Amino acid sequence: MNKKELINRLQSTRNATIDVLDSLEDEEFQVTIPGSEWRIQDVLFHITMWEAELVKLLFQIQRGQKPTTVHYGQKPIDGANHEWFNLGMGRELESIYDDFIGVREQTIRRLGQFSDEDLQRTVQFPFGEQTLEDRIAQDSYAHEEQHMEQIKEMFEL
Repeated sequence: MNKKELINRLQSTRNATIDVLDSLEDEEFQVTIPGSEWRIQDVLFHITMWEAELVKLLFQIQRGQKPTTVHYGQKPIDGANHEWFNLGMGRELESIYDDFIGVREQTIRRLGQFSDEDLQRTVQFPFGEQTLEDRIAQDSYAHEEQHMEQIKEMFEL
């Protein structure tokens, strides 16, 4: 996928997600996902935090800096998710939603600094090699689509 296609995918996925979220009443954001302690609001914060880590990763890679994101940390992924869950518990839905919207804009802005060739470059992560395009997908639109499918099933949307 080239940069233009990737940006289009990021935008179309976010637009589809906003359509789903706009169909929910505010109190439905407080509904717990079956088999989980997470509410819809918590999932939204979780998606936002992962994408914020992606923005940081893109910034560091573009600057040639050693990455310091959760991808390279010593903490297990579940530990980061749990920490973010606790952090998000005290936040208002409006604030979480605003950050959710803003982080995608930051992702697209950061992506503008990369060429099509850069996106196909293999990056070494502690868990193995991956193209930058694949990492972007995993931490943004693919991650979002996965969680939105759960939410659409819950509310039969």
